[in-house]
Amino acid sequence: MTSSTLKFLAVTLLLNLLPTVAMAADLQRGLEAYQQGDYAAALADLEPLARQGDPEAQFALGMMSDNGEGVIQDYGRAFRWFRKAAEQGHAQAQRQLGRLYFHGLGVEKNLVQAYVWFNLATAQGDDRSGLGRSSLRMTAREMSTAELRTAQDLSRAFQQKYLAPSTTRTTSTPPPAPRPARIVRPALASGADFRIQLASVSSQSQAGSEKQRLQQRHPALLGHLEFTIQSARLTRGTFHRIQAGPMSHAQASFLCEALKQQNQPCLVIHR
Repeated sequence: MTSSTLKFLAVTLLLNLLPTVAMAADLQRGLEAYQQGDYAAALADLEPLARQGDPEAQFALGMMSDNGEGVIQDYGRAFRWFRKAAEQGHAQAQRQLGRLYFHGLGVEKNLVQAYVWFNLATAQGDDRSGLGRSSLRMTAREMSTAELRTAQDLSRAFQQKYLAPSTTRTTSTPPPAPRPARIVRPALASGADFRIQLASVSSQSQAGSEKQRLQQRHPALLGHLEFTIQSARLTRGTFHRIQAGPMSHAQASFLCEALKQQNQPCLVIHR
């Protein structure tokens, strides 16, 4: 292979990667804006990505429509964004979709569909200290035996279509009334390249104080992690991001969920 051919291939590869890198940067910027309550900026960054099929952006727009954050509350629009993300295996979107089906918000009430989506989310670990399994039990109690059997059969079919690629697939269906699982923090994996972002503040001194506060408030969850402060210059000024890691994507997602249960905002980021 000639040097000119190698150069051509290298340039082609770089050009193919640039849009992906740019989209990742837009996604992180949009999620940070959402975390900071800057919904206009979040919408500007996330909506184009959501329309291009990014499930994280779709889930965020679903939450904004669901809660009326920066947009008029619209359960129908929330349903559509959650559905798009859920069909790509986004566990949190699957749980929210189940909630909308259960209550009949933005869509006709359908207990079979509610059970199926709660089931998928729980199968992927989105249980939130037993909340996912509790939702299954609650839904099952309102269903007839025939409806429950239909929901369990449909769950098996949906698991082949709508589980995240990294999730271990199984044809079994969790029983409608299991005991809540005890949360156990997973051990760190070698070669992990993900971190969690816990805050983004406008001054270095504030970042130091916030880092110390977080370590003191969540010693069981954060005490084993290495903290860093990353500075980023944005259009709104320089922000200092408090991050902790390293860990795998699954561990970061798990930890973020545990922290959110304690009212601590959290984002999963790639180092």
